[in-house]
Amino acid sequence: MRAWVEILELWGWTRFVVAHRILVIAVFAIVTAALCAGLPRLRLETSIYDLAIEDLPEKKAYDAFKERFGSEEIIVVVVHDVDVFNPRVFEKIRNLSECLSKVPGVRRVLSLPHIKDRMDVTKKWDLARYRQVVRQVSLFTRNIVSPDERHTAITLVLEAGPPRARILAEVRSVMAGEGKGLPLYDTGLPSVSDALVRATERDFIWLPPLTFLLMAVALAVVFRRAGFVLLPVASLLLVLLWTFGAMAWAGVPLSMLTMIVPVFLVAVGTAYGLHVLSEHKVSVEKTPGAGEAARRTYARMGFPVSLAVITTGIGVASLLVNKMEGIRQFSVASCFGLLGLFVVMLVLWPAVLSLLPRGAFLPKARDGDVPGLAARFLEKVLGAVMREEKRTLRIICALSILAGVGLFRLEVETNPVDYFKESSDVARNIRHIKEHLAGPFPVNVIMDGKEEDFFENPANVARIAALQDFLGTLEGVDTTVSLADYLRLVNYATNRYKEKFYRLPAEGFELRILMNNLKSLLGQDVFDQFMTADLSSANVLLRTSISSSTDFLKLKEKILRHVADATYGGADIRVTGLGPVIAESSHLLTRGQIKSLALTLALIFVVMFLLFMSAKVGLVALVPNLFPILVCFGFMGWFGVEISVATVLVACVAIGLAVDDTIHYLFRYNREFRLDPDRRRAVRRALLGMGRPIVFTTLTISLGFCVLLFSSFKPTITFGALMVLTMVSALVGDLVVLPALMRRVELVTVWDLLKSMSTVDRMAGDLIHELNQPLNAIKMGSEFIRMCVEEREDDGGEELARVAREISTQADRAAEIVWRIREFETRPGVETERVDINGPIRSVVDIMAHQLRVDDIRLDLDLAHDLPPVLAHEDRLKQVFYNLLTNARESIDRKRRGPRPPEAHRIRIATSMDGDRVVVSITDTGEGIPKRDRERIFDPFYTTKPHGRGKGLGLSISRGIVREYGGRVLVRSEPGRGAIFRLTFPRAPF
Repeated sequence: MRAWVEILELWGWTRFVVAHRILVIAVFAIVTAALCAGLPRLRLETSIYDLAIEDLPEKKAYDAFKERFGSEEIIVVVVHDVDVFNPRVFEKIRNLSECLSKVPGVRRVLSLPHIKDRMDVTKKWDLARYRQVVRQVSLFTRNIVSPDERHTAITLVLEAGPPRARILAEVRSVMAGEGKGLPLYDTGLPSVSDALVRATERDFIWLPPLTFLLMAVALAVVFRRAGFVLLPVASLLLVLLWTFGAMAWAGVPLSMLTMIVPVFLVAVGTAYGLHVLSEHKVSVEKTPGAGEAARRTYARMGFPVSLAVITTGIGVASLLVNKMEGIRQFSVASCFGLLGLFVVMLVLWPAVLSLLPRGAFLPKARDGDVPGLAARFLEKVLGAVMREEKRTLRIICALSILAGVGLFRLEVETNPVDYFKESSDVARNIRHIKEHLAGPFPVNVIMDGKEEDFFENPANVARIAALQDFLGTLEGVDTTVSLADYLRLVNYATNRYKEKFYRLPAEGFELRILMNNLKSLLGQDVFDQFMTADLSSANVLLRTSISSSTDFLKLKEKILRHVADATYGGADIRVTGLGPVIAESSHLLTRGQIKSLALTLALIFVVMFLLFMSAKVGLVALVPNLFPILVCFGFMGWFGVEISVATVLVACVAIGLAVDDTIHYLFRYNREFRLDPDRRRAVRRALLGMGRPIVFTTLTISLGFCVLLFSSFKPTITFGALMVLTMVSALVGDLVVLPALMRRVELVTVWDLLKSMSTVDRMAGDLIHELNQPLNAIKMGSEFIRMCVEEREDDGGEELARVAREISTQADRAAEIVWRIREFETRPGVETERVDINGPIRSVVDIMAHQLRVDDIRLDLDLAHDLPPVLAHEDRLKQVFYNLLTNARESIDRKRRGPRPPEAHRIRIATSMDGDRVVVSITDTGEGIPKRDRERIFDPFYTTKPHGRGKGLGLSISRGIVREYGGRVLVRSEPGRGAIFRLTFPRAPF
């Protein structure tokens, strides 16, 4: 039993670590070297494509679309604010287009010079003639050239395979060389992804160091000693090296989301360190040796810190149920980092603390300004809570209701362009192209005729044009392109650019001729992009400036609603594209968030329930941690902050962090409650004792997340701000809500039960005392016989015989005692059985009779015969009677030592029947129980014994056992006149 206690307290483990501290440090050095060896493999990789969930049906449909029509992804190179038909400018655009067409991974280039070369078969057009032709072709307007002819787009259609980052790098290299003298920029999904990488790189370079600096300043302000600063900072650096090394070995890249991990770990690790170092500061002041101070610190803090790491881990691990790869990568990296923190703080720290001089942790003479300020703050908060408890809870309820209303205003949104600040190049380029040309974000509408040669019918091709007419009216759609546009263009070109021929053919043979001309004039790849080889499916490309997931879904809904009401020759019409896929993935975040949060809450409830053995306490522990989550999402709802890829992390991360302080508070309250069962005083002392570390950790974590406000990404900035809001709300929950609730809850931990000896453990002192007598007699007798043998005395036969008989008697007595101990063991898993109540009473009396005689206490037994059996466990009833008999003996002993004159001391045990219930009464002549205590003697940890003499669990456990078998316990007592405990059990059914 004690071994388990030592494991839970980490006392035994800490003792081992301190004894082998050099070995421990060496092992850590080896592990660090092994993990750091992978750092060169760590890669920086973030992309807009990571926002798509792979196993989503929409993603599979999009992949199938690319198999049929090829990739629709584009990079748009924009030449702006020039006369694009100026010969010199036009020639530069031609050279640039030619060079861009040679970039590996570019499937096709569409530009003004490219189209002129295809359309001007005679090679006789001048630019004035070409400008006139372009003006008459609606396909070119906004797709290729702006209406004012001062902006033109060179559109690069990409192949499906090559990495977009490599293609973009080569495109920019060509732009820097061949585009000299032209005002240029590139845009499109690859450009947005590249901007994400560059911004992530900038954040990685300076956000973690800034976090380190702020944490070091915070620790220096709070503790004002070098040991309290250097140890946490060095440890956190070690944990980050481990985390990055593990990410490199596991192939997890640094991305927009995993960039939050180092800031998260530094803030959380500093908070854990504050709790441990606060306790170590006290230990150093009370303990002479560094090793002993480390052991004392971890005896008190090891278990709650371990539990805090576990609950935080539960919060971030619950994000693994999310289907978005980036969020899962954040979860994996954070969990490994937390595991590193756990190992470092519970293994490395004790070793290092035992090596460092005590002076590094002793407070300076001027220490106390910051703690004093915190103490005064806590006194005011505590006074307000105690005086105005009901009003305070009403205010909290009102805030919760207001926040709850805000939940219904929440919206889900993912907008990669909005990740960047308004002043960024990405945002500026998107605004420019949206104003002058067609947007760079494609959407595809598929018309599936469900049979071969469906679009060989001119009427069905006309339906493509009709659908385009509708699609062009939708908000956010800048222009549309389909095979119908190219057929008009080819018809126009092959008929000498006469305006009346800019139309679709009316006859089947004309359509077939035009399709063949299109392939020869513009190329097979243009045809394949908009029509399948069997003429069964057509693709309508929408060029949009939409980047919002909500707008993508609204666009899709409008299209599907329109085609449901219109007739398109029986063709099925579907909407796909990377934008709609990301939009659908984004809206799955809500369900993923609900799953993650529900899983977190359920697991934390289970942990609390198992720890405190009470569903009530488990729920109470969740309430102050739900409050900050409610405030956070309510704030988001009221102020229009959408649920996005970044903000979806807030709830699970925050509740994992917030519950840490709750755990530390509950453990401190539990300790104070055991010392003083007055709940009001226990709440006060717990809050004053743990309030300062809780305030400091909240401020520290908030300060750490404030660093994210300087990020290059808006979602990261929002995440940081929401985390600060949530942590401050969690502080309100811990300082206001939790104390108010704890005044109504009893707290008994499994830890306490393991630390409090079982009934057999409590018997150990009595039985050892009883065993000592026969064992001493045996030892003395054996020594006498040895001495006689050595001196070879012949006249000691009679004396030897007497000693031998005494040895035999005492050995029998010792064996009997051992047998009784064995009988007293509880057999696990035994079902209820029919028990004669007199049996366990006699067993306990046999064990205690000798001690009672030694204490000069008379024991009277009045056990009724022929009592009906009861349904119970005989061994557990022995525990009950042993507890009650021991309490009676100790009560008599305390009365004997008091000022009253000696008198007869008696304990009477009687059994009888009262109707259909079996009755056991235990009466003593002890000091009695005052009225103020009678109502509380069954409360856990409440004891009337002197400090340190009792655990306050015996009567609580006994009442629980009796109730388990349908029984009741009644107490009658008067101070100075003893007590009567009356137990009644229902008789067993026949």
